[in-house]
Amino acid sequence: MAIYTGSNKHLGGTETVTRKQTVFYGLVQKNVLVTGANGQLGQELKQLAEKTNSPFRFIYTDADVLDITDAGQVQHFVSEYSIGYVINCAAYTAVDKAEADEEVAYRINCTGAENLARSGAKIIHIST
Repeated sequence: MAIYTGSNKHLGGTETVTRKQTVFYGLVQKNVLVTGANGQLGQELKQLAEKTNSPFRFIYTDADVLDITDAGQVQHFVSEYSIGYVINCAAYTAVDKAEADEEVAYRINCTGAENLARSGAKIIHIST
């Protein structure tokens, strides 16, 4: 299963990350998980990251690949892909629908963020 397909100039071009692949520079782990990669914020972050000469390997996911509301799945993913950092762009952003479907909105926006924070990786949580 491929998680990331994209350009990373530091790593020498387009590549696909598969299970068990990790990148280490010295003692600092450089795998960065970006959740919500198909949303507006995630897409902007991906475009920006691809323009820079970053030493990080970005692993882009969305709900079809990683269900952040499932704590076990998050722990497994972070461990399996040796994630050192998480940038959480995932969110339930349809405000009108969120009022009608509070449980789903809460699970994504609260429980999902909590699961990522408890994963052991350093986290940046972005909210619009």
